[in-house]
Amino acid sequence: WYARDANWDPDFPTTATTLRWFVDRSRNVQLAGVLAIDTQGLADIIESLGPIDVPEYNEVLTHKNLFERLEYHSEAVLVPESGTKDYSAVVLERVLQKLLTAPVEKFPAILQSTRQAAEQQHLLFALTDESQQATFQALGWSGSVLQPPCPSQLASDNCVVEPFYQVEANIGINKANYYLTKDLTHEITLSTTLAQHARTTVYKNTAQSSSWPKGPYHAFVRYYLARGSQYEQLLINGSPISIQDLSLTTEHERTLVGAVITVPVGGTLTTELSYSTPLSLATTSSSYVFFNQKQPGSNAAPLSVSLSYPPELQPERIAPQAELNDTTINFTDKEEKSRLYGAKFF
Repeated sequence: WYARDANWDPDFPTTATTLRWFVDRSRNVQLAGVLAIDTQGLADIIESLGPIDVPEYNEVLTHKNLFERLEYHSEAVLVPESGTKDYSAVVLERVLQKLLTAPVEKFPAILQSTRQAAEQQHLLFALTDESQQATFQALGWSGSVLQPPCPSQLASDNCVVEPFYQVEANIGINKANYYLTKDLTHEITLSTTLAQHARTTVYKNTAQSSSWPKGPYHAFVRYYLARGSQYEQLLINGSPISIQDLSLTTEHERTLVGAVITVPVGGTLTTELSYSTPLSLATTSSSYVFFNQKQPGSNAAPLSVSLSYPPELQPERIAPQAELNDTTINFTDKEEKSRLYGAKFF
């Protein structure tokens, strides 16, 4: 069991607790908190700081060449040799050093890039001080599995907020996810007693070769649905997945559906998840809100959410901005951050 395995849990505070345990046992140090940052978040901060000197490697890093340099120095070694220092660790040290010595005039740009990284889930905070952590939790920067309240603009006597969280873990021992693009569609059909869901993800592996760190995208995909949701089927490239090949359980107070996928080099793959959730929507003063939680560390993907409703429900207010077509509300967006989509009915 290695510290790198701690990041399997989709709830970052849980991951942070495990990482603190490793540090405590290995170095006898009690951490005040754990921060996580991905390549995109680091690039955003480097852009605000300016070029980073890395004298150990005779290099100068910018937000434009960061990924290329990280890829160049990558090695397919799970357990590094004793005494060696990972390139990314050296880079992070140099970035922190420049942050601590940055001139005052750079503060606004640094704060803006840090905020953007946190809002887009490229930077996460898990502090042991509960009052401080509550602030990051309220801002949505904690990486927790979230259940947000009804948004004020859609408040009603009966507001249903239904969460959805798609989480992927690369199990291919490569960096194929850096070459992956996704297109997301979520269709919801409402009645007063049921929400029928169809989630479609189209993957494309843009890598041109199988040489490491490229290669096929082998991943374990987990769908965290509202508790009580009824799984119906999962199709991969149009073929149904056997129940024996799925993980169906409850985790983090959610219904969990999990499956293994493989996107070949230069190829595409489509997954289609169908499930339903029982509802109780009154025909007057009711709201339905779909919460799409973005996985930390993932790139912004095109996202389309459609919400179809029966004739007895008439929308009074819709948020965010959407296109209304007969009895279907269409939201066209980009999954840059976690977001709520919904309507108040009368």
